[in-house]
Amino acid sequence: MRMSCVSHASNQILHEIHAAQQRHKEESKQIMDKMLADLESSFLSSGWGLTEDQEKALIKLVENGIEESDIHIENGLRVDARFQEIIDNFARIAIK
Repeated sequence: MRMSCVSHASNQILHEIHAAQQRHKEESKQIMDKMLADLESSFLSSGWGLTEDQEKALIKLVENGIEESDIHIENGLRVDARFQEIIDNFARIAIK
């Protein structure tokens, strides 16, 4: 019975972590999207004197960073899934 309580508590914590990571992912995406929009609008209003190719290169750098960040967050979610497997195994042991 004690193992079942530990498993249940661990499962609850993992769900909370997963939800927090999902919120973090969404907030990070919003931040990145705003940064990209701000960068693009600054090209029009700031008079940086960049060529169109330079602007495109800067935007591409930001987009690549956003993509890498998304991959990093997705990898974290995969780690959560692995933890869930461990908790599920504990739960099966507790039931036996």
